[in-house]
Amino acid sequence: MKREVQEELGVDVKPIKVIDTWNFMHTKDFQITGIFYLVDMLSSNIKISEEHEGYEWISIKDIGTYFSRDIFVSKMKSWNWNLILDQSVKFRN
Repeated sequence: MKREVQEELGVDVKPIKVIDTWNFMHTKDFQITGIFYLVDMLSSNIKISEEHEGYEWISIKDIGTYFSRDIFVSKMKSWNWNLILDQSVKFRN
């Protein structure tokens, strides 16, 4: 995950914890799995890779505008941010 974020955004991150996971069967033989992480951004100078045209920070209340799959929107809207931000549960270094 750290390598992918560095390649795509040009920033270093420190994973704190997994927020959620999802699976999507694109076809009967092709599954896509995603993992949402809470991270600390160790650098803030975003430089997107050539395969992207831009980026935008969005509020959790606006996710339905940007994400079209109901499973993602309903999952994200149901996240308990008090528990997510609870620092008592972290990855071990």
